[in-house]
Amino acid sequence: MRLDDLRTRPWLRQLSGQRRGHQAESGESIGCTLMSYIKHLDIRTGSVRHNERGDVPDGVDAALMPWLDGALRSGAVEPLPKPFSPYGARCLVQGGALMASVYTPAIGASPQLLLMSLGVARDAEQGAALWPVLLRGVNHDAQLRPPAAPWCIAHLHPAHARLEDSAWLVDLERSLAWAWIARNP
Repeated sequence: MRLDDLRTRPWLRQLSGQRRGHQAESGESIGCTLMSYIKHLDIRTGSVRHNERGDVPDGVDAALMPWLDGALRSGAVEPLPKPFSPYGARCLVQGGALMASVYTPAIGASPQLLLMSLGVARDAEQGAALWPVLLRGVNHDAQLRPPAAPWCIAHLHPAHARLEDSAWLVDLERSLAWAWIARNP
């Protein structure tokens, strides 16, 4: 987590506490040592960025882990926990990988609109099953290939996603990816 994140995203400051992998007073390492980063691919540009485990504050993890379990059990659009509420998401498992669709809040009789679809693959086998599903109906470069696993690929649906949604959606993408990886070591 960068200092700029704490300045521009007050909810991160409230939830951040201590980063994963920090050193305890006794010198032992605390936190998850599953992997050091996940590759996040932007389907529109083909660019890949690495997100570290420490980029997700402990408080966000604590909120997303039980939410993810419940969302997978229900199969329905479930309201996201804070700091991502009042939006909702539907999650399912595809070939051992996570697929999630993020929706706008329902307002009155208005339907929820799809903002983003994302997939998280822990290994090459999961990635091979998920890759064609994620690209279905998405305008992309035919030469585009998935990065080496673990990866997370998100697709913003520009018809409904606004520019002001992009910052928190990236935070949600990163947080859901790490919650999935931590849930399925």
